[in-house]
Parts: sequence; C-alpha cells; structure tokens
Amino acid sequence: MLQKRRAFGYPLLCISFPLLERYLREKSRSYQSKSVNETFYQEFVGCFPEIKTKENAKKIWRAYRNGLLHQGAPNRIWQGGWKVAVSHDYEIVAFDEKNRLVIINPRKLSQRTIDIICADFGIFEGHGSPDHPLPKVIKIKQEIQTVPGTILPLKKKT
Repeated sequence: MLQKRRAFGYPLLCISFPLLERYLREKSRSYQSKSVNETFYQEFVGCFPEIKTKENAKKIWRAYRNGLLHQGAPNRIWQGGWKVAVSHDYEIVAFDEKNRLVIINPRKLSQRTIDIICADFGIFEGHGSPDHPLPKVIKIKQEIQTVPGTILPLKKKT
C-alpha cells in the first residue's frame, strides 16, 4: 500500500532503514553494539551495489538513515557540498555528478530491502541480538474492560 503512493516516500524510508539495519547488523555481526562495524557498510554495498563504495555507504547511512530517524528528515548537505534528495524517478541510488546530488528512490529501496529480508529471514530474526527479539502476536485470554474511546485498561471483568 505505502509503496504505491508517491507521497509516502519518507514513511517508506523511515520503515525500511530500521528493517535494513536489523538485517545488516546481524549479517555483519555488529549485533547489539552501540556502533556498527566496517563489515556493516561492506554488507550494505553488497545489498545495494549501486552505492559503489564503502565510503559512499557510510555517507548515505549518515545522511538518510541517521537524518530520518533522528531528525525526521535527511541531512540536507552531504560531505563535500553534495545535497541529498528523495525521488521516485531514479534508480535505487543515483549520483548526479553535475548537480552534486545523491538521490534515493524510496519505493525501490523499500522493495529491495523486503526482498533481501525475505530471501534470508533467518539472519533477520536476529539470533545474535537477544535483547531485540522480533515481536510476537499473542492472544490475551482475559477480557479487559475499557472506557469507550480509550485504550487504557481500567479493571478486569469478573
């Protein structure tokens, strides 16, 4: 649904980057550490060869992932005066040398992320990160009385 609407580019990226990060942390054995290792960026390039270099991977990660998740928007200026953008009209990652612009296609990045995770779901499960297990849907056996329009439980029905 989100992938079909052009206006949802930023939400797509805000969903895709954490999922991709979980996968890349496991794949690179960065696991739960505060920072990621160099292999993380090599794996990022392996998943998205359009990025071309580990240095580009670091810059893209800082500009897009860190910018979106910490400030709600990509960092506007990349190192060296390059600008960053989001567009559905380019490949997954495009480098416009003439205009010094790095462009991410949120639909294509999202779809590739889904494909990568589905092809290797065992890695995504995160066995190396026990403090971050995948959520599970469980059935609650007891009924909870609530005030209409709220989600906070008041008391159990007896």
